[in-house]
Amino acid sequence: MFFFQFLTTLFFGQNIYKEHVKAMGGEEALKGLRNVVLDQVLYSNNYEIPQKTIIIINKGFFQETTFPGNKMIVSMYDNKGWQINPYVSNKTIPLTSQEVQNYIVASRFLSPLYDFYVNKKDSYVQEIKIVGEKEIDNDICYQLLVNYKSGFIETIYMSKKTFLIRKIENKLGSTFFYNFKKNGGITMAQNTEITNHMGTIVSEILTAKINQKIDVKIFNKQ
Repeated sequence: MFFFQFLTTLFFGQNIYKEHVKAMGGEEALKGLRNVVLDQVLYSNNYEIPQKTIIIINKGFFQETTFPGNKMIVSMYDNKGWQINPYVSNKTIPLTSQEVQNYIVASRFLSPLYDFYVNKKDSYVQEIKIVGEKEIDNDICYQLLVNYKSGFIETIYMSKKTFLIRKIENKLGSTFFYNFKKNGGITMAQNTEITNHMGTIVSEILTAKINQKIDVKIFNKQ
């Protein structure tokens, strides 16, 4: 009986992960995603903050954020990185090993549910458990407990209606996704609301371009 329940749960899980991949644009389109270039604006404390992000999938992450009178840059490529933060130093600062790991995660771009479904045993995800349901923004969602091979754990809420991820919660805070649109055949949340111990910041994608010609010299230390 237990084995039958295990197989039923496993099949059900694989089915909803498959539907998630379809909702995101389909396995073929997602596997063909090489890079993403985003022009965004951040809303925080009555400020509108322009931001440009370049992501080479599983390889590189570059982000330039423009504040009044200052500019912050972070760059990670091939497991090495640097940052310019005028609020900390007037010099270029190497990223710590933990910061590099954080931006490696950011460079994956696609969801852990996609990686778990497509890459299976080679996924960076160890296990996903369906632990219940919860309403997020009037949307009934599957509540998924995600265990990563790194030891990190988080909860993902995926819409039962659209199979898109609506919210992620972990020890660092929460991220809420809404206003989904297709960009180049890939479904992306145009708005993201991040809440942590420092407060809440909302981002809006103004333009999104995929599979662009990117000069990797942009990742070189400035």
